[in-house]
Formats: sequence, C-alpha cells, structure tokens
Amino acid sequence: MRCKMLMGTFTGTTIQWFSGLPDGHISSFGQFSNLFREQFHANWVKPPVLYDLFNVRQREGETLKDYLNRLWALTVTLRTHDENVMVSTFEEGVALGPFCDSLIRNPTETFYEIWRRAVAHINTKEVVLARNNDSYSRLSKLREASKLSRPMTVNETSVGKKPKSR
Repeated sequence: MRCKMLMGTFTGTTIQWFSGLPDGHISSFGQFSNLFREQFHANWVKPPVLYDLFNVRQREGETLKDYLNRLWALTVTLRTHDENVMVSTFEEGVALGPFCDSLIRNPTETFYEIWRRAVAHINTKEVVLARNNDSYSRLSKLREASKLSRPMTVNETSVGKKPKSR
C-alpha cells in the first residue's frame, strides 16, 4: 500500500524509473527503499559537517557583513556551539585587511566577541562611507553653484548661446 501511495508523488525521471521495474519485482517497502536509494543516491545533497566551516572563506570583493552572515548560516545549520572551532574558522577565513589586522592585534576568545567587533567595524565603515558620500555630494553641489555664480570670462560663452562675432 505504501509503495502504491508513494508512486503517486513521482514525476519525470522517477516515474520513468519506477515504471521500468519488472512486475512483481518489489515484494516489500524495505526492498523498494533500498532500490530507490541505490538509484537516486547520487542526487542527494550531502549534509554539512563541522569541518565544512573551515572551507568558508571571505571571497574577493565580498563584504565582511556577507562573509559573517554566510559563516553564521552554516554554523546555525550545523548547530555547533564550539567556541574554539567557530573562532578559528572565522579567523582562518576572513580576508586580510583592517578588520583582520585588529583581530591579530587584539585576539578574541569567543565568537560573540568577534561578532560584536565585526558589527562595530561594519557600522563604522558604513557611517564613514555615508559621510564621504554626503561630503562628496555637498562638494559637488558647491562646485556647481560656484560655476553658476561666477562671472564669465572674456572668451567664455554661456550654455546654448553662440559667441558674439565682431
């Protein structure tokens, strides 16, 4: 009965495989389970293991925030709470730069401390970037305003007007 009900959920390649089995070939659900696993085992996604954390590296051009989120997502999936492993994997995977330098100068012992410092670093960087963008925007506006307000020189023409011929 379970085999017949399960067959109703099959589509595509799976239904073709199932339909190709000889009549009377399957005598129990256990046998069917084994056949199914053997046939489709290659399609299964291997569940992550603790050592997969060491393969998580900050990619070129990836922000610290994105790297931290990817590492944290895998950590949550693994349900690991081993501070030493979490700290080591983060330190091994973070790209060289100002944040990495700060970790070398002031090492941490807990992932929470890394998280706290990383969030502070990210927020500081975003504030500086926003200030720079704001300063650049104000500077651009000042330059535009100064172009409009300064008098024209002898050989200069205003936009849309042709120079006067003598």
